[in-house]
Amino acid sequence: MQLIGQVDTFGLSLFFPSEITASAVTFDHQGNVIVADTSSHAVLCLGKPEEFPVPKPVITHGLSHPVALTFTKENSLLVLDSAAHSVKVYKVDWG
Repeated sequence: MQLIGQVDTFGLSLFFPSEITASAVTFDHQGNVIVADTSSHAVLCLGKPEEFPVPKPVITHGLSHPVALTFTKENSLLVLDSAAHSVKVYKVDWG
């Protein structure tokens, strides 16, 4: 395999005011990169892989330590919150 792109914490910090510590990644049904951020207890959308990443908060409240993400066929986002010992289900309501 050949590396075709990379997004790191330093590069994101130039465009987002706080440090991002990505613990999980998934793709939504539109092909956007979605990451769990344990530093801010949030879930962020970075946009499409072929575009320059622009972090956009998707979930900013209610998470303690998000460590895993996945989307269902019904377009719900499942977030494993290890500090709360739970799986939280969010209904996607964008685009």
